[in-house]
Amino acid sequence: MKNIDQADYEALQKENLKLQKENHHLHKMVRELSTPIIPSIIPETILVPLVGALSRQRIVTLREKILFAIHDQQAENVIIDFTGITRLDISEIGYGEIGTLIEDLTSALKLVGAETLYVGFSTELAKELIQSNVNFSSFKTFASFRMGLQYLMDQAGLQFTKKML
Repeated sequence: MKNIDQADYEALQKENLKLQKENHHLHKMVRELSTPIIPSIIPETILVPLVGALSRQRIVTLREKILFAIHDQQAENVIIDFTGITRLDISEIGYGEIGTLIEDLTSALKLVGAETLYVGFSTELAKELIQSNVNFSSFKTFASFRMGLQYLMDQAGLQFTKKML
């Protein structure tokens, strides 16, 4: 094996440090993009669409992002959309664990005064979550994002009207 001189060693260390920083930056960007928080047309409401594999760390990160968004945007309502989540996306963590994490997320959001609505659970996903023995009876759930928005509009006394051009 060839010996490397001190200058080559230092250059390799410098390159390694640069790559580690870039890797950290890219991981941070992926975390940000994997959990967008979107202001809704309904005042004081944010939408959190979920897509892709769910893990314990992702749910913890999601909780922190939503808590910050509630404070920053003065949101009172959070709609978490599971339409993009499939059975495969939960297979790594398991239904019992995801059920408990959803329960914890709901409790944390309730503590800061936010109402949480869950939308878009597929029939298969709902069945598996119920069999996980987590009590979902206190959760507000709707079949679709549209139905969740309609509920919030009704609660606020809002309605859409067609604008005459």
